Amino acid sequence: RTAKADDGAADNSRFSGDVGDDKRAEERGRLLAYAWRTVQEAREEEGEVPAKLFNALLAAYCDSGLASHANEALHMAMDLNCMPDTSSYAIVLDGFTGDPPRFQALWSHMLSCTSISPTSSMLDSALNVAVDANDAAWALSVLENMFTAEMRPSEVTLS
Repeated sequence: RTAKADDGAADNSRFSGDVGDDKRAEERGRLLAYAWRTVQEAREEEGEVPAKLFNALLAAYCDSGLASHANEALHMAMDLNCMPDTSSYAIVLDGFTGDPPRFQALWSHMLSCTSISPTSSMLDSALNVAVDANDAAWALSVLENMFTAEMRPSEVTLS
């Protein structure tokens, strides 16, 4: 085995996730490992990972309850020669709606370390998470972002 093969095996293990012992979970783990390998192969063959493929990987992790894996992959985007886009962040943020501290950490990273501007639905999600977390300072910050972007909370958020 080569060092590259060992790296690939480590990556496959790392990103296949802890999905349990039953057959469905085992199959899901195999599919997620395959998705990770597909992204790795795209990087090797094309020199970069297309955002659409990368976002499909992020969505697969989040849909499998592995938002933390999606977050790790998002932070590895530069290593994959991929430029995350607004959808990339929206996917992972959506995966963290039930985990306010992780949502807020990714939200803060997105606003301070990227050129991504949140969409109205992302702002609505952030406001909902801030309110659910009883974090008035964060909710005020999100409302200020909404005001600056000339957006208002959705009717669902206001209800």
